Amino acid sequence: MKVRFLLDENVPLLLKRALLRREPRIDILRIGDAQSPPLGIPDPELLLFLEQSKRLLITLNRASMPAHLYSHYAAGRHTWGVLWVRKCRYQQHLRQTRGHERVAGFPHRSFPRIAL
Repeated sequence: MKVRFLLDENVPLLLKRALLRREPRIDILRIGDAQSPPLGIPDPELLLFLEQSKRLLITLNRASMPAHLYSHYAAGRHTWGVLWVRKCRYQQHLRQTRGHERVAGFPHRSFPRIAL
């Protein structure tokens, strides 16, 4: 089965661009994209979307998501996975280069290969 990803709205858009540049065949959406939930979706609804769409969530949200995830599991639901990532040390540099086509701070060698 092909792994499908959803980036939370708090994850920089540049991460999506960098991943697609590294592996163009990756199936990745970001909240707010055309076929994904709208910006500001509550966490419980997001977890239902992830379950139904069979997507793994990549998020920075360590504040509210763990409690909602616990409630989701307690209700007999499941997820395809949640990856919590830390803010990268390049974040300030990324904000400064946001208007550029080049994805600064994310050299191709920094991303592991993902088998599709």
